[in-house]
Amino acid sequence: MNNLDKIIIHGTDVSWQKLRDQFSSVNQFHKLRDFPLSRLGFWVGYHRLITGGKNYKCKYDSEEGAHTIGQNFTSLGVSVGFDGDIEYPHPDDYVLLQKQVWAWQDMYQIPDSQVFFHRSFNTLKTCPGSLLGVEWMAELLRRTPRLKPEEQEEKQKEILRQKISLLEKIINLYLQIKSLLK
Repeated sequence: MNNLDKIIIHGTDVSWQKLRDQFSSVNQFHKLRDFPLSRLGFWVGYHRLITGGKNYKCKYDSEEGAHTIGQNFTSLGVSVGFDGDIEYPHPDDYVLLQKQVWAWQDMYQIPDSQVFFHRSFNTLKTCPGSLLGVEWMAELLRRTPRLKPEEQEEKQKEILRQKISLLEKIINLYLQIKSLLK
């Protein structure tokens, strides 16, 4: 059994716009690179591969990963089918990634500070992509809805007051015209 204390996020480096579901391609690529066969019968080195709107379970959580040198016994690896140097994950895959990360965090008591991009352990790579930064990670890990800034709340209240005032003026005008027509 692995001592799981971190989650590592990867990208496949293949655009989801070119190949929406990349599971078979990744499995074949990892087989050609002689990755170990999982107990589930897949060559994929990640525990999960999210692609094509599906969350593929490629390894049991208790199996050693084959995704990040030096971290495979202590981490869960998840990859998303996209090229993070030119695009963001497909919205469906983003939601699945978020749910998977949260589920692992809850199951193994992994704090936000222990969720990493692959490039944190291999600085020669941008994986999962240079478009993803600290803000993107913070948003991925956010479990509560983002509250509107106070100034936006005040602007919306003012707009509502103006609309009510305009509506009152229209009603008063309508009533005046109606009384004149009698």
